[in-house]
Amino acid sequence: RLGNGIATDLSGAESISDIINLINEDAIGTGVGVVASLNSNGNGLLLTDTTGGTIKSFIVANSGGLGLDGTYAQDTLDTGNLQLRYVSEATRLDQLNNGNGVAAGQFTIFDSAGNTAKIDLTQGEKTVAEVISEINSKSNINVLARINDNGDGILLEDTNPNPAAFAMKVEESGSSTARDLGLLGEAETAGGDLDGSFEVTINIAAPETVSGTTLLNDLNGGEGVDVAAGKADFQIETKSGEIYTVNLSGLVTVQDVIDAVGTATGGDITATINGSDNGLRLVDNTTGTETFKVSSLNGSDGAENLGILGSDSDDDGEIIGSKIVEDTTLEDLVDRVNNSNARITATIINDGSPNTPFRLSFSSDKEGTAGAFIVDDDGLGLNIATLTEAEDAVVFYGGGDPAHSVLVSSSTNTLNSLIPGATIELASTSETPVTITVNRDTSTVTESIQGFVDSFNQVVDVFNKHDSYDVDSEQRGLLLGDASIQRARSGLYRLVSQRFTDVDGQYNSLSQVGITVGSGAKLEFDQAKFSTALENDRAAVERLFSFVETEKDSDNQLNVVGRGAGKSFEELLVSLTDSIDGTFQRTLDTVDNQIEANTTRIEQFDVQLEAKRQRLLTQFTNMERTLAELQNQSSALASFQPASFG
Repeated sequence: RLGNGIATDLSGAESISDIINLINEDAIGTGVGVVASLNSNGNGLLLTDTTGGTIKSFIVANSGGLGLDGTYAQDTLDTGNLQLRYVSEATRLDQLNNGNGVAAGQFTIFDSAGNTAKIDLTQGEKTVAEVISEINSKSNINVLARINDNGDGILLEDTNPNPAAFAMKVEESGSSTARDLGLLGEAETAGGDLDGSFEVTINIAAPETVSGTTLLNDLNGGEGVDVAAGKADFQIETKSGEIYTVNLSGLVTVQDVIDAVGTATGGDITATINGSDNGLRLVDNTTGTETFKVSSLNGSDGAENLGILGSDSDDDGEIIGSKIVEDTTLEDLVDRVNNSNARITATIINDGSPNTPFRLSFSSDKEGTAGAFIVDDDGLGLNIATLTEAEDAVVFYGGGDPAHSVLVSSSTNTLNSLIPGATIELASTSETPVTITVNRDTSTVTESIQGFVDSFNQVVDVFNKHDSYDVDSEQRGLLLGDASIQRARSGLYRLVSQRFTDVDGQYNSLSQVGITVGSGAKLEFDQAKFSTALENDRAAVERLFSFVETEKDSDNQLNVVGRGAGKSFEELLVSLTDSIDGTFQRTLDTVDNQIEANTTRIEQFDVQLEAKRQRLLTQFTNMERTLAELQNQSSALASFQPASFG
């Protein structure tokens, strides 16, 4: 804006970092107030005009692929994303995941309002555009699919205007489709988006020394400098007693700070780089008896972040700032990788060598080929080597001849969907066919039912202990006749004996599968009858315990309209034990209120008793005083001698 310019040769640049360094090197010493840096997304170039001149034109020419050619009436220019767009709507699904493609299956999207939609990619979808179209066709969920800003995956945007307390998530429906698209998982927050990006840029660059072109955002290990927007950040008090304020808003580089201090103080204070080139140095050019010092204003940590907060302790007219740059360590790199949501974990290992034993290890958070990743160190010379290739487990299913078998792959050594209801753990490779015999496991189900019966009877024992009366000892149970106990008892027995008419099939009561009320009002479990029911119609037994039917009302809320035994017992227990308005909680609240009321009455009685005690004490004291006076008078009368007359 001052009319100055530079010409930078970018022909030798191989990265955005190279471009930034070349521009900033050319600007040094030319008077051109242009600073290059990474944009806020870390994927493009940001040019900042720091001159503050009156000529309202920022001109860029011959920028080539940067796309910045033009004249601008603004302070900053952002190239946007300069990264290679790996994915477009025309990208074929079989090209994703290192050429392993995307499984033709289904997955379910849950939006933050609780709505769900099943995405079916079994109809021959071939491109990313068709996946996006399938998702966006679901009008019952508040989700919009598109290519993400980095151009390396699909982004699911939460469009719910009033997101609930839970976040959008994606779950598989019998396949690995969501995982292959990078969408399997949950958004970080309610209302947050779910990004299928497979590339993350981690900025590990940190200046080791300070210069005029050093960006404020790079100081303090990348934490930058705090700024009180629109207000003064700190004040400088000189030896002569003058007080000046400095505003850091809009400043980009260390040179901006140096200039701002000189301008704000009218030259009374000179700011420079300190002798160690790792911070600032302030020199007070005035004379006087006051203390030269720097103080914070408006809650800003700007002076502290710049290392100049404090006073001239040795009265030499200088404040030597503390170190505001940090060397990047392996620990720093590990922290930045692990906090980047890159879906990989970085650790430091010690290989035992005598000189440089510490090394970085990167491992994927995913298994199989879906966990394959590439690390581009952008010329840092990390000498990365692959120790373990990302591979899926592969088996041939159906026979001894692979040519006549089905090839099955899994990202883990577990096969969950090959045989419905069976989980197969792959222990090792085999050159000969392995025969797997699958039988129904009724023992686990039987144990679960027995556990339910035992728990029910334990509850009955508790009821009987506290809601009872011993005729012989005339001892009352603590909760004898309590209405909440009676309600719980009757509710449980009602569910044990009722028919669950919402359940289709030949079994709709617990007695039909061997659960009945026996002696002492305890439940009894006929395991033989239960096993017979399982053998006759396992699906009907499962429906009896697990059936739940839901539908949405006019407010789009999900309500239960049909239930089996399991859901019925769950709802009863919730109504009894809910910590807010459950039956037991309401009883406890009533007891607490009674205790509080009785405590208040006791306190009132104490006050009344104390008042009466004081009143009686006063009366007794007065009586004692009166008796003493009477005794004195009696003594006086007794001392009189009878008169004698001669």
